[in-house]
Order: sequence, then structure tokens, then C-alpha cells
Amino acid sequence: MTAPVGICILNAKSLVSEIVNSSFIEIAGKSYEKIIGHYYWDTFAEVAFLYAEALQGVVSTGEPYYANEVAMTLIRHGKPEDIYVTFVYTPIKNLDDQVNKVIVWVLENTPQVTARQRIEELVFERTKDLAEANNNLKKTNAELARFAYIASHDLQEPLRKISIYSQMVQQMLNPSNHIQEANYLHKISSSASRMQAMIRDVLAYSELATQNQPFSLVDLNAIVLIVRRDYELLIEEKQAIIECSTLPIIEANEVQMAQLFANMISNALKFARKNEALALRITGNNTTADELLRHELPSDKQYYTIHFADNGIGLAPEQTNKIFDIFKRLHRKSEYEGTGIGLAMCKKIALNHGGVIDAEGSSERGAIFNVILPLTQAERRPPNLPNA
Repeated sequence: MTAPVGICILNAKSLVSEIVNSSFIEIAGKSYEKIIGHYYWDTFAEVAFLYAEALQGVVSTGEPYYANEVAMTLIRHGKPEDIYVTFVYTPIKNLDDQVNKVIVWVLENTPQVTARQRIEELVFERTKDLAEANNNLKKTNAELARFAYIASHDLQEPLRKISIYSQMVQQMLNPSNHIQEANYLHKISSSASRMQAMIRDVLAYSELATQNQPFSLVDLNAIVLIVRRDYELLIEEKQAIIECSTLPIIEANEVQMAQLFANMISNALKFARKNEALALRITGNNTTADELLRHELPSDKQYYTIHFADNGIGLAPEQTNKIFDIFKRLHRKSEYEGTGIGLAMCKKIALNHGGVIDAEGSSERGAIFNVILPLTQAERRPPNLPNA
């Protein structure tokens, strides 16, 4: 009688209510006198068309009937109300295995169901808004990329002329008589050169957003050899020592992988200490479950982490997130050359491959860049794909 679940015991033959507890009365919204001693479907005539057949089936077959979180309109306290209930019709048999009683168990779920429905509606609306915003963002990014590409192409020609004509005028001047003029022309030429470098990097960055080159199996060890040959003279000039452990073959865009390793190695060479030979060590390992969780990467794919550790000028902890922003420079142009796009390109390449990049380090022990890339781009890993 004090159970929190509504209980009503019916005579199986007459379907007259014989026992009812207070929880059932509360859910029914009808008085004790309206329930006890009355034919069940006289009391609940408004839902008889839905469940009278089911109740009769319990009596005739001896099998229980379950209904979970069903919607119904019930007359409660004289007014129709839309509610959700979970209920069970349980048959009780006598010694002759005949159903002589039916217990009606009922629990109202209206608050829980309506709250869940509201949450689902909000999630649906939010998902729809996010999808629309994402599509708009993709369109905007594509338009910006096209603008950057076109504008950069248009800017290259006048810059080339500025550089050429300033050099021609500089050659025509007598340095001993036109010291100040030669200095001005040198500054113009240097500025034009920096702008050309900026345009080249902007073009390269915009192409990362627009190109749709297919993925293929890429040997990262071969990529490292190619990049080392490209930077051979600078490596010798800096007396740098670059060590690389065996890296895997991954499914990737070969051109972008070359850009990634070139930017990472050139970044280490650029920020080497003044009076100390650069030491750059490139190593790798299978990405751990903790790393996948930290970077919110799917756990059903295999990833590989490539570490670029150097003994250069390092990074302050508060700089580790800023350095991947496009055009972000942490040092003056007079101290270190660059356009502030190289690491942003590395981040874009990692994202293009479904991976991530982060950094750590200090001004005392150099910097470490961690690039996490999936071994394959497909859902299923192809056979015979070697690891380190």
C-alpha cells in the first residue's frame, strides 16, 4: 500500500478493481471510490480503446504485457492530461493454473520523458545550427583562400618590378657619392624581398585549403632525406646535427608531408642558439591512448607521434599555443627572419590529415614539437603497412 509504484489488483474474470494503493490513485488522478469495486474500463474509459485488448490477452494467455514510456491522454481530476507512463499487466494464477487476478503496475515518466525530449530537441537544433555554421565557415574559408591566392598572384608582379628597378638604380649610382640614396634603395629591395617571401608563404598556405590531392603511401624516411638535401648548405653553415630514427610509411599527401618536415627542420635551424651547434633529433612512437584522449582523437584508428626535439632558444610555456597562429611572430624581424606562416602551415597540414600538432619546451632546454598523424586515412587499416 505504501509502495512508490502504482499498484491495482483486478479480478481476472470481471476486471473489477479489488485493491489499489495511494501511488496508483495519485497517478490515475481519480478518487479511491471511483476505482475500487468498479469495472476497470469504466474507470479508465478514455484509454480502453488502446489497452483493453492487451489486458484481455493477459487473462486468456497467462502472459504478462509490458508498455514502456507510452503516451496517453488521461482524465485526471476532471481534466484531460497528456502523460507518459510505464506499466505492466502481470497475471496471477491459482492452483489450477488459471489466471484469477491481474496486477497493474504503473509508474509515471512524464517529467523524465518531456525533459529528455526537450534535450533532444535542443541537441537537434544545436546540431543543425552547427552544421549550417560549419558550411558557412567552409564557404568563407574557400572564398578567403581564393582571394589570398588571386591577390598574391597580382602582388608578385609589381613587387618584382620594384625589386628589379631598385637594383638597377642602385647599380647606376656611385656608392661614394650617393651613400644615403644607396641605403634607401637597399631598404626598398630588402622590404620587397620580405614581401615576396610573405606572398609565397601565403600562396602555399592558401593552396593547403584548396588543393584536393589524393593520399598515397608515403615513406617518411625518404621525405627526411629529401629535406636534408634541400637544406644541406644551411645545415653545414649552422654546423647542425640532425638525427632521425626509423619512421613509418603512412597514408598521406606526399607534397604536404615534404612541406611539414621542411618547415619543422627550417624552424629548428632558424631558432638555433647563437654560439651553440644545433642538435635536432626526430623520433617517433605509436600514439598512446592518453594522447588520443587528450587531443580528442578517435580511438578506433592507429596514430603515430613524431617528435622534433632541438636545443635551440626554446619556448616559454605561454607561447606554446600562440606559435601556430598564422602571422604570429614571437621575435622581432631584426632578430630572426621569417613570415610567421611556417608553423601555421604545419598545423594546417596536420589537420588536413586528421591529426594534430602541439609544442612544449623552455628557454633552457629547447623546444619539442609533437606531430600526431593517422597511419591510414581509411577506416580500415590496409595490410602490410609497416611501422617503425
